[in-house]
Amino acid sequence: MWNQLHKVIAIAFSLLLFASALKPIFAQGDHCDPGLPQRVSDAYGYRLRGDRCEGIYIKEVQGSAIKVVALTESVEDFSLATNKNLLMQWVAPSRTSVRVRAYGLRHRLYYRMDSLRPAGTTSYDWSLNLLAALSLRRPELGLVAWVSQQVDNKNRDVYLPVSLTQQTAVSKSNHYDLVLLPGVELTEIFLSLAPLKPDGTPGVYIQQNESLGRGYYPAERKITVPLPKPRASGIYYVEIGGTKKAGGSLTMQIWFYHH
Repeated sequence: MWNQLHKVIAIAFSLLLFASALKPIFAQGDHCDPGLPQRVSDAYGYRLRGDRCEGIYIKEVQGSAIKVVALTESVEDFSLATNKNLLMQWVAPSRTSVRVRAYGLRHRLYYRMDSLRPAGTTSYDWSLNLLAALSLRRPELGLVAWVSQQVDNKNRDVYLPVSLTQQTAVSKSNHYDLVLLPGVELTEIFLSLAPLKPDGTPGVYIQQNESLGRGYYPAERKITVPLPKPRASGIYYVEIGGTKKAGGSLTMQIWFYHH
């Protein structure tokens, strides 16, 4: 009987050690995007770096969709010559975990930073070591944060406008900057903006099918779109449409939280 009890205790202890060994692996997966394989052997490669995954990666296959690469309220023109970290800040509609991401927008440099922040956090203290090594400056970065939220009976990614500071306090603006990256050349982009009604559908449109009117939107080049700040807090719906130079059109929808 004692032998059997010892065996049970030994097995239980082994399982506990195994579970403890697995825990850091799951923590890695929380921060890292499985769609971007980690490049552990590359000093600048995309891989786990403490509280985030960050680095350069092999170019992904470019589609024809429009990608949202930034939604910001203010971004300080930070210095890479100092050792002072960058501070990303946001306001969320509920106490839930927040995904933060930085895109490299320099042509032909495929850079990303991903981190999962715990529920209730409203900021992220971000080391600029790798940004400095890659000489990535403010115009070459796109910043987004989002939460998963029930909208129209579906789990949606709801964007949280981000502020980035280093030396000064957050500055307020009368608009948000939405930055898009088209996969193909477009001839025009149209934008609609509306608050969400309690049932999750768009309410009265603040703007509807308004064209940017710039005439030229090359593929894989960022397009900055000013979004007017709504008067009331809540979740807002944005529809983005585009006409392709090669023919045809595309449409995408996003949701963001205004506080």
